[in-house]
Amino acid sequence: MVCTIGAVATADERGEPVVFALKTNDYMQKPIWHACIAGWEGRDLLGFNLLERPGVNSGMNNSGLCVIRSFLDYRGPFEKHEEPAADFPQDPDLRSAIAAFVLEKFNTTREALPYVLDVIPRYTGKNSGQRGGNFLMADAEGTVVVVEHCENQISHHFYQEGYTARGNNGLLILKEEQAALPSYVQKDRETRRQKMEGVVADIRNDLPKGMRKEESLKRLKEVLSWRGPQGDGGLGSICCINLQAPGARTNSSASCTTNTAVIFDLIEKVMHYTRGNPSEMEWQTMKFSS
Repeated sequence: MVCTIGAVATADERGEPVVFALKTNDYMQKPIWHACIAGWEGRDLLGFNLLERPGVNSGMNNSGLCVIRSFLDYRGPFEKHEEPAADFPQDPDLRSAIAAFVLEKFNTTREALPYVLDVIPRYTGKNSGQRGGNFLMADAEGTVVVVEHCENQISHHFYQEGYTARGNNGLLILKEEQAALPSYVQKDRETRRQKMEGVVADIRNDLPKGMRKEESLKRLKEVLSWRGPQGDGGLGSICCINLQAPGARTNSSASCTTNTAVIFDLIEKVMHYTRGNPSEMEWQTMKFSS
């Protein structure tokens, strides 16, 4: 699903680790659940997804491993009257199933990465009917990696600097294809990426210098509620409202609105989230039951 994603891993002034992973979810009006799920491998999950889809869109397990996903594609549609090619019946999203399996089976990003690099090409590759995406993983050890995939292209990168962001764009693959996208698509994606990356980079630098963790969480909530350069929830907004930008954030010409935002605290094992648009709704928290 469409969104702006980011992660930051650092330590505070006392040397205590701080790791956040976060995203918005921008989509058509569809029911969404947020839940704590009991796992079968001793790893419980916190996360969310569309009600109609199996698996987890994005989530965290009680070992502190987190998966944050976003849409990454270049195939459009780019006109309001166009609709995407038919998906599987009932539009199952195999990437959600992969994310759920990762959270159930693994403790760290380095453990999970070989599986992800193997299974994504086999089940979401060319002619599979699945969309491309960013598959960001972070863990309580402070490791951050992004796997970018679309059709027959896949690449990954570890962010040793401790932060990264995406705005439905790729930094590792599809460079020529993305350069040929309509200008409004490129602007929407890159504006959001730069805004998110600027915030997580500042947090990475400021926490060791004495900024309180509560302040960093406040900054993350603010950036997820950012309505863009014009303040109207339009093009370039992280928190969008009835945005008409075919192909920029989804494989549909329908307008989209931010219908939830989530922040996973991988150290304290807490999910901060909104039940609706983050610029309008209060933030709530959910923790593991034990």
